[in-house]
Amino acid sequence: MPALDLFAFLISALLTIALIFYRVPTAVLQQGIALLLVILLIFARKIVFSDLKVSGIIFRFIFLILSSLFVQLLVLSSGGFYSPFLILLHLYTLGASFLLKLSSAISFLFFSLVILFAGTFLNQTLMNLFKEDPGSAIIYLISFIVIIPLAQFLMSTYHLKDTISKLLSEHIEIGEKREQSILSGLNELVIVTDINLKILSFNGAVEKTLKLPGIILGSSLLEAIRLKDSAGKEATAESLSVNKVLKNKITHFVEGFLLETRLNPDFRVSIQIRPVTNPAGEINQIAFVITDIKPSGSEIHTEFERAEAQQKTAFGQLREMINSAKLKSGNLSLLLLEKNEDDLFIAAELIDHPFRKMIGYQDLVEICQLIRIQKLPLAAALGINLKFEPVNDTKEQAYLSLKQNYQTSESLPPSEYSVPSDSKWLKVLIGRILDIATLLVSGQTSAAVNLSLSKDEDQEIIVAISANPVNIGESEKEDLLKEYFGSLMSKTNLRLGSGLEGFIAKIISSNLNLPLKLEVNGNILSISFQVSKGIQAL
Repeated sequence: MPALDLFAFLISALLTIALIFYRVPTAVLQQGIALLLVILLIFARKIVFSDLKVSGIIFRFIFLILSSLFVQLLVLSSGGFYSPFLILLHLYTLGASFLLKLSSAISFLFFSLVILFAGTFLNQTLMNLFKEDPGSAIIYLISFIVIIPLAQFLMSTYHLKDTISKLLSEHIEIGEKREQSILSGLNELVIVTDINLKILSFNGAVEKTLKLPGIILGSSLLEAIRLKDSAGKEATAESLSVNKVLKNKITHFVEGFLLETRLNPDFRVSIQIRPVTNPAGEINQIAFVITDIKPSGSEIHTEFERAEAQQKTAFGQLREMINSAKLKSGNLSLLLLEKNEDDLFIAAELIDHPFRKMIGYQDLVEICQLIRIQKLPLAAALGINLKFEPVNDTKEQAYLSLKQNYQTSESLPPSEYSVPSDSKWLKVLIGRILDIATLLVSGQTSAAVNLSLSKDEDQEIIVAISANPVNIGESEKEDLLKEYFGSLMSKTNLRLGSGLEGFIAKIISSNLNLPLKLEVNGNILSISFQVSKGIQAL
């Protein structure tokens, strides 16, 4: 495409030089300029070619020829270097770098300079003016040189913003699809209403359980869903504490209500009422989650308010990065944003739902290799060398090679490094420990994080993560497993994370019966746990 732009600007320059060489009268040039302006206005609206279906490439080619010809003739016919319209060349160059490529903008600028010099030497009046005042022409020439780095900065900023905007759009789209997927797969009844309790949407479980048609959209929640309190009275907005939700903007649980269904007229349920806010922070929707699981407490996740604030801060930093066009910082902000969002989802899942394990034999070498690959982008963005020490075991290497190439790997027996555990939560545990180590050493010279596997005397497998250099004391190591890391949050780069990494790791290690061992030796931090190959790991 840049070659096509170059060709278009070359044709425009040749046409302009030909008009100069043949000394076309200025009056004729001005009439031609007026005609070009009319044609360009029509082109801009694409009126002429809307029926002819001219391809975008041809349209672009013709438009570049006519627009550059218009600017060059206007400047040349009104005085060349001394034209009051000379700034149009600068503006066109900036526009070309913004919408096209920097190489295209530079080619237009080069041809324009050739035309200006040609017009000056072929026009005796301009030549005399140049001899009398060469300083002005030299200053104008310098201005053309200065415009190049400005055009480059404009182009890089625009394309960076465009790229990050696409990344954010994709991120939001993925998040929406994930929420839709989660919503459609829930066994709980989820109903979304406006603040007047008019039903806006509901998940498949509502239609399946209550046998309600889609016609309930727009109707009142309390008319479509039959809810009664323990005394047999029908539920009202007051008894459901809807007013309290709207006032406090906090999720509430209400219990003691009975849901009338076709299969069970007195189905005891717990109702979770979540406020949904718009970008301005105003509640415009309410989500009702009806389940037979009874959470404790009337308000949830107040302990996550700081993590949510961290996420908002990350959004603000991303916004500032876009404005200052710092690509490296932008990549790091996006990675941290994604990681912190995952932390919020995982922490909420651990708090809201019982911990369920799906035990199977998992190869620890394979798991560690996968986790390292997943964590490499964040480590690289923070300037940290993240390594996984290869297991010096010929049998294991042969096993992994066979599993990779074997079409029915499920039929293979467990390897020497296979352990009975939950793959999902084991990956989350190792990943969060790596996050803690990575954030802790970030910003340090020659920072490194090392993940390794070894066997003890009983052939039990030890998973160890070491990080250096660190600047924490022996008494502070336990803070790594606390929410928001205690005093370490303010004095280390752990503040870049969500603050929930240690909280998540501690809950998972407890439920998987994998106690974490923390050691600080000088400037080296080691976090390890032992995985049994025996049935006691279950």
